[in-house]
Amino acid sequence: PGPEEAADPVPPSAAGALTPVPGDAPHSGEAPAPALTPWQPPAGLPALIAERSAAALALPDPEPLPTTLTPAGDETAGDQATGDEAVGRGPTRRRVLTGAAAGTVLLVGGSAAGWKALWGSGSRAGGSPAGSGEPPTYTIGLHADLGGPGRATGLAHQRGAQLAVADHNSREDTAFRLALRTEDDAGDPAAALRVAGRLAADPAVIAVLGPTGAVLRADLVQRYGEARLANVVVAAGSSTVESGTGLHLCVTRPLDRMLAPGLISHLARTTPAGRILLVEDAADPGLAGEVGRAFRQATPTGATLLEHPLARGDAGFGAVARKAVSSGAD
Repeated sequence: PGPEEAADPVPPSAAGALTPVPGDAPHSGEAPAPALTPWQPPAGLPALIAERSAAALALPDPEPLPTTLTPAGDETAGDQATGDEAVGRGPTRRRVLTGAAAGTVLLVGGSAAGWKALWGSGSRAGGSPAGSGEPPTYTIGLHADLGGPGRATGLAHQRGAQLAVADHNSREDTAFRLALRTEDDAGDPAAALRVAGRLAADPAVIAVLGPTGAVLRADLVQRYGEARLANVVVAAGSSTVESGTGLHLCVTRPLDRMLAPGLISHLARTTPAGRILLVEDAADPGLAGEVGRAFRQATPTGATLLEHPLARGDAGFGAVARKAVSSGAD
């Protein structure tokens, strides 16, 4: 380069970029800008976040069930109607799954008219012969822990299912009858897989209630899914199942991690409460403590939070009821 170029090491474009803009330089005597203070969320923001989160995760209402369900395309691959199904005398497991939400309600004693509209009349494996005049019988499997660490929950499921089946079968206008097949896994993972295999292999079983353990395991859900068995889960507080698992799975309660946001949203939006009584049961410090902390940190806007701790082993629910009434809790 020549002498003139060497004297100016900064390219013209860069020199332009470095040219100061009038007014940018600080004036002498001007006070420095104050230091930024940490942002504080406005009151009620945590509760609003909890409400919006619960609303985003809420399931939509099921669409009305059509009178006739005829799965088409790939959905029916490998499940062509045969035997009783071919002549319209009973549902296959695929049709139970197609019924989805309506089928779940019907399996616990829904309207006979709805069942007729969905499945038609007649029997399948284990039902009454066509023309016998007897309503068909459909079997629900109960997959429960009846002899292990979750025995109390398993027995509660068993008694509830027995009552529901007995109540349904006592009705005179039923278009079908229910039977209950119970299998005990004693809380053992290997035994649970064997139980799932036995229920899945029984052609008379059209749906399964359970398993009743605290954790819903992916291998059991997969086993029932492979058999196209509707799988209704009531008790699980956590799960190893990936979201978006097949149509056969119906979990009827929120998992523990979503319980607190759902409760807060209910008391803030669905049934707005001005005075909330929080009863924290020390018998379940994990879940009760989590819900308690969530309510303290995200009390619905404008609501008053009252507390009544319940000591471990304390059966004093009468005192809780009296406080709820005397305090005017909503």
